[in-house]
Amino acid sequence: MRLCRTLNRSNEWLDRVSPYQNTKMNTPILNRDFTHPADGWYQIEAKGEHPNQSAYVIQVIDDEACAAMTAAFNREAGQPGFPGLLIDHEHFKHDLDKETVAYGWLTALQNRADGLYGQIRWSGTGQKAVDHGDYRFFSTEYSQSDLVVLNKNKKPFKVRPMRLDGLTLTNVNNNKG
Repeated sequence: MRLCRTLNRSNEWLDRVSPYQNTKMNTPILNRDFTHPADGWYQIEAKGEHPNQSAYVIQVIDDEACAAMTAAFNREAGQPGFPGLLIDHEHFKHDLDKETVAYGWLTALQNRADGLYGQIRWSGTGQKAVDHGDYRFFSTEYSQSDLVVLNKNKKPFKVRPMRLDGLTLTNVNNNKG
C-alpha cells in the first residue's frame, strides 16, 4: 500500500474526518504568479494532520516525521552515485502501462518550521510543465513499511511517515485545503 495516490471520488472519507476539511494543507509548486521560490527551496509537505482519502488514514506530518524523513533522505543522498529521488507525474511510476518520464530529481531535503522543503533539479519536461502551469502541486508517497501507527485501536488510523518514498507532480493531490 502506498499513500497519496488517486483521490477517492466518493467523498466518503471526507465525511468521516470533517474536522480536517478546512485545514490548509495544499503546497503549491509555484505561487500564483507562477514564479519559483527565490531561495530555490520548494515546500513539498506542510506540517499538520493530512486526511488521506484513498488509504483511510490520517498522515501526521509533525516535527518527528519531518526530522526522520530528512535524516533518511540525507543518509540515502550521501551514498555514492545517488541520482536524486525521482519526481514523476500522477504517480505513473507505479503503473507498468504508463511512461516514467523524469520531471525532476529531488536532490536535497530540509526540515523547516512549517514542513519539508526540497531542492529540485528540473528536467526539460518538468521545467516546462511547471513554468507553464501544467502542474501546480506535489504529492508525496510513503511506503507502508516506513509508517508508524499512532493509534492502533482507533479508526481512522493516524500514521507518521518516517521516510519519503516518492514525489510526484499532480493537480489533484490528497492534501486538500
